[in-house]
Amino acid sequence: MNDRLKLAVERVSTKTFVVFPESETVKTYEQFYSDVLSFAKGLVHLNLSKGDRIAICSPNNYMWVVTQFASSLLGLILVAINPGYRETELRYALKKVGVSCLVAPIKFKSTNYYKMMTAIFPEMNHLPKGVGLIKSKEFPEFKNFIAISEENANLNGCWNSNDILEMGSKDDENKAIEMSKLVRSDDLANIQYTSGTTGQPKGVVSAHHSIVNNANLCRHEWGLKESETIMCMPCPLFHALGCVLGSLLTVVNQSTIVYPSTIFSANQSLQAVCNEKCDFIMGTPTMYVDFLKKQSEKGYNLKSLKGGLIAGAPVAAPLIEKLINEMNMKGIIVSYGMTEMNLTLNSDISVCPEERIKSTGKVLPHMECAIFDDNKHMVPLNQVGHLCFRGISVMREYWDDQEKTNKDYSSDRWFHTGDLAKMNSDGSVTISGREKDMIIRGGENIYPSEVEQFIMKIDGIVEVQVVGVPDERLGEQVCAWINVKEDKKELITVEYIKEYLKNKITYFKIPKYILFKADFPRTASGKIQKFRIQEETILELELNKHLK
Repeated sequence: MNDRLKLAVERVSTKTFVVFPESETVKTYEQFYSDVLSFAKGLVHLNLSKGDRIAICSPNNYMWVVTQFASSLLGLILVAINPGYRETELRYALKKVGVSCLVAPIKFKSTNYYKMMTAIFPEMNHLPKGVGLIKSKEFPEFKNFIAISEENANLNGCWNSNDILEMGSKDDENKAIEMSKLVRSDDLANIQYTSGTTGQPKGVVSAHHSIVNNANLCRHEWGLKESETIMCMPCPLFHALGCVLGSLLTVVNQSTIVYPSTIFSANQSLQAVCNEKCDFIMGTPTMYVDFLKKQSEKGYNLKSLKGGLIAGAPVAAPLIEKLINEMNMKGIIVSYGMTEMNLTLNSDISVCPEERIKSTGKVLPHMECAIFDDNKHMVPLNQVGHLCFRGISVMREYWDDQEKTNKDYSSDRWFHTGDLAKMNSDGSVTISGREKDMIIRGGENIYPSEVEQFIMKIDGIVEVQVVGVPDERLGEQVCAWINVKEDKKELITVEYIKEYLKNKITYFKIPKYILFKADFPRTASGKIQKFRIQEETILELELNKHLK
């Protein structure tokens, strides 16, 4: 990562690298590298050394990206922590991977990170103000807490990020530069926690070689123009889309990235596209639904926008059609990935958008994809099976969890995604859904994504999620949660939807239960929590009696 940054500084030093409109921060590559080196010098002064885990728990801001590349320069391992975590979750994240240093705001909106830290490390209350050197019996590896502050806040037990930027001496700088020369491509670069839609999050470990190559291959597959692309990135930096395929990809591409807001705002994102003349935007399906709504309300000038990437959850074809027609995104790319391997399937941009959206995408170059049956034999084309990948983009392991690593990795290094898919005759892959989400109704397999796609074709449907719920006779029944536009609520009834589906899908796939909902349960990164939809449906419909 550090080599790619230095290469960008050599080639496009005066080009704008990053823009944070909320804080009015605009930095060229030369200015950014200067800040990265200053922060790295400060970390050296705090005695951090290669292999130490430095965590950042923050909404999107400039110091997030500085910390990301300063840790890379020194050979530290960056641990990206969801800023939505509360005390118990933060405690788990720090302890799980043995974090040595945490970078976080003092507070953001209703979340007081300093208060959480003093609860986890009560020793902080007895330390001098402006000094974050911590000793803890419960966390023997933890040493430093750095508070991100635009003001010169001076609190017990924490360093101020501004002080760290100015702390390093010339000797610290020389040491930092020497440390950077020892970083190798196979060294560990970051740890990202899985979304934790079920159970405790796992620490996904990736090497420099893995994430740099994934970013490089994706920019080519997406057709981004080197040194020309201006990307709008509304996704959180703690997510792979934000830091690997956002800031890192931008450095590799020697171009410009705009982070429109600290937390997601459809208005601020579209305003950033308009103001900064962004030609590429990223987001999840939910974000794009919000973009369309705000665009219809306010009519932003999006003439600069040529394309974008949509990933993070299954995508309905009608949504893609609306993005092409209403947001000028003829270059829209559907991608598939996960924390364990970033993005590994991408739309074929050489074909027209109408053809592009017929499958999830084609396999990233230098990656292998296979689909296996229950007996671990590869299945023929067009047959659904277990989706697996092997290659440079796949994670190294789950941190300090050999059991789970072995569970998801076969002995010949095939990574088991937990998704069901089929490979089409042209080599593209179509995702059918999560293995655990598949509904078995009276012995018939039903893939929720298929039913969701059909329901989304009804004009006026904003979002739909299909889950299985218990049934005494058939084992499971199909249930759909549906969000309908306000002006269509009188028209779109339960009977209307069932009648629409009657001649389009097999009878047993038609939802028995249809519930109209304005909001769906999600993780902090915006992923749908289907298990919570199931739980709430069971309670609402009083289906507990069918549970074994």
